[in-house]
Amino acid sequence: MPRILIADQCEVVRWRLRQILEAQPGWGVVGEAADGKEAVLKAIALKPDVAVIEYLLPMMDGIGVTRLLRSRAPRTEILIFATNLEEVAALELLRAGARGYLLKSDPESCLLAAIASLVKHRPFFTLRIAETLLQLFLRTSNRARATLIKRPSRPLRCMGPSVEA
Repeated sequence: MPRILIADQCEVVRWRLRQILEAQPGWGVVGEAADGKEAVLKAIALKPDVAVIEYLLPMMDGIGVTRLLRSRAPRTEILIFATNLEEVAALELLRAGARGYLLKSDPESCLLAAIASLVKHRPFFTLRIAETLLQLFLRTSNRARATLIKRPSRPLRCMGPSVEA
């Protein structure tokens, strides 16, 4: 039975998420939080299997919440719930330890699939988010590689002794 914490600043969003999640047999919402600090305190106290964390929470954003939960509630999987896809934020959230990223505009089925995946300690990303993260990775790794193999503007000449055959 998945135990789920919902952290979103909007009461209506929390209410709707609770309805969706508790309609699943055996699933339970163990707590709700309206800001980042409350989310961290409740996650530490309640030890949910999954925390659905709004990215733009007041008092502490999703990145801060994720970092703290990784250290203080390491068994809790984190699903970031965001209004829109911010590439840099998504990458920072992954580095902080989030294992799922979902947009509020994604269908309900994605939310259910994300929770089911995270409960099994498997990451979850929709195709759109996975493609965006891949493109971001490729752009940043290509820039890093280009910096490492940057060719000089003039030809190199061997300055050692010449070798004749």
